[in-house]
Amino acid sequence: MSAAVAVKFDGLRLFAQPFDLCASGFYFDTFEEYKAKAAKHVNSYGQPVEEYEIDLIDGKALEIALFEAVKPNQSTLSAFFLAVDTWDDDELVRACIVYGDGLNTCQFDEYSPSDDVAQDLAIYENVTFTELAEQFVDDGLLGEIPEHLSHYIDCAAFGRDLSYDGYTEVDVAGTQYIYHAG
Repeated sequence: MSAAVAVKFDGLRLFAQPFDLCASGFYFDTFEEYKAKAAKHVNSYGQPVEEYEIDLIDGKALEIALFEAVKPNQSTLSAFFLAVDTWDDDELVRACIVYGDGLNTCQFDEYSPSDDVAQDLAIYENVTFTELAEQFVDDGLLGEIPEHLSHYIDCAAFGRDLSYDGYTEVDVAGTQYIYHAG
């Protein structure tokens, strides 16, 4: 009797679940591996399997967030892997916001982190609305405020107003962001 060996995986792992009830799925870690396995995958009757649901098994936090935001399918899977392999964290966060909050309705394989929608986002990391309001006051967004009047500015109320004025709070991969789509 052999003991089950637990396999620890340290990277992006996906699963292709066939829609064909007579076929079993397969795990893959790269787009090339997916293509190779899908090309020779057959059901229990020897017929080729053509359609899959792509499921996320494991990955880094931003990879998981991007997967949840773009919901890759067979036609967008190559774009998903390209993004994960080549984009920096800022580009991944922008894509998560753009697709996760529905700011971009085009299919993910047509998206680029240099798109106007992504570039027009003003993103503030790990701040509350009140802290963002304080930052705006300090940066002079309200103009020059005389020192004797600066204590009368209610940054909590200003922060609440920001939340009603197109600023949105979102969690991406466990990090809080506030963004404004320009």
